[in-house]
Amino acid sequence: MKQIKRPEFEDCLDLINQEIIKRKSKWNLSSIAWMDFDDVSQIIRVHIYQKWNQYNPEKPLKPWVSTIISHQIKNLIRNNYTNYARPCLRCDAAIGDDGCKIYKEQCDACPLYAHWRKNKQPATFVKLPLSIENHSHEVHEMRDTSPYSDHNEQKLHVLMKKILKPIEYQVYRGLYIEHKEESEVAKSLGFISNEKGRTPGYRQLKNIQKSIVAKADETNAPAPAVSSAPPKKISGVELYAIHCNRCHPERYPVEFNEQQWKTLMLHMRVRANLPAAQAREIMKYLQEEAGN
Repeated sequence: MKQIKRPEFEDCLDLINQEIIKRKSKWNLSSIAWMDFDDVSQIIRVHIYQKWNQYNPEKPLKPWVSTIISHQIKNLIRNNYTNYARPCLRCDAAIGDDGCKIYKEQCDACPLYAHWRKNKQPATFVKLPLSIENHSHEVHEMRDTSPYSDHNEQKLHVLMKKILKPIEYQVYRGLYIEHKEESEVAKSLGFISNEKGRTPGYRQLKNIQKSIVAKADETNAPAPAVSSAPPKKISGVELYAIHCNRCHPERYPVEFNEQQWKTLMLHMRVRANLPAAQAREIMKYLQEEAGN
């Protein structure tokens, strides 16, 4: 029997990248500031390249690649966080950030916490450094992009002066730039009130303030239109990759025949709590790719 030649790694790179992108949601380790999914993707590509000589070309490539990707993501999360994280984060007795139902607080009285503090806490500090972007004393020329920064506030004042009527801008400047009391602004504009117990110019000021707020709202960019396109249907292979590696490594569809997959799916649908429509799509994919 003629042996099937193994394809070149470079020729399969597009497929590998597609399978990596499918599992982007699996990378949820945002506490590491110096590693994002682009870094993880590159690590996975290198790992697949190093194992390329182990791929059996007689079997489908996608399941083999998917298994490696899933395992590598789990390994990276474990090596960069889980092994060093405070045990309280996974403990049912933990209350809030530092409370404990058993010991009242997370402290050395708990043997698991004591072991972590003695052996793994230093590694936690090394593995999870603080992002430099959060320290203005370390980034001297960092620009404040907050909507409430002085820079943006000045831009708003200039814009409002252009669009407000003269009397509206007087009220705007008095209340929002000079931070005067309403009574002071009303008095400077000569407003009066005939209502007992009311601040002079109460009604006039309120009407002008409503007009100012309405015009300020109009300066905001319109909200993007909501797409009316129907949601993309997820294929059976994608559903298989999403659901069927949560509790165990993915299996090659060719490992079992159609009847065996039908029996396995009865059990797995219950355990994974799969909707009927998704179970049918997965079953269709497995039967199409099943072995003899």
